[in-house]
Amino acid sequence: MSEERVKKVTAIVARQGRAGIELLVFDHPLEDSGIMIQLPAGTVEPDELPGEAVIRELLEETGVHGQLVALAGVRDEEWEGEERRRWVYLLRTSEELSDEWPSTCDCGVPTRCYWVSFEQAEIVEPQQPWLAMARSWIRASS
Repeated sequence: MSEERVKKVTAIVARQGRAGIELLVFDHPLEDSGIMIQLPAGTVEPDELPGEAVIRELLEETGVHGQLVALAGVRDEEWEGEERRRWVYLLRTSEELSDEWPSTCDCGVPTRCYWVSFEQAEIVEPQQPWLAMARSWIRASS
């Protein structure tokens, strides 16, 4: 394993919707033609700060312009043998967003962005540890 951890970020964008607090997710295409429902996330570029990276990843994956609200937490993790450090940020947007819209994933494949309630958000795999972190932060700051 590498001595230096790969730097990753995850964006939590929440809104007050019909189902209570709703989170922005998108369908991430998989190589086997399936999809994985996930939160906007990605890798910090070499000359980038984590806060800059999370804003860029949100825009690349959903087309949404976000503003940082808070750092919800930082976790060290391992994924498929790779040591990672992940920053989880809460973001907001001043854009009026519909319940669902098409976008193009940063891999160039068309995708769908939409909102789910916190209860439905348990389907967001494998991001449940940092989703729980964000849920705690949102509840504590409400």
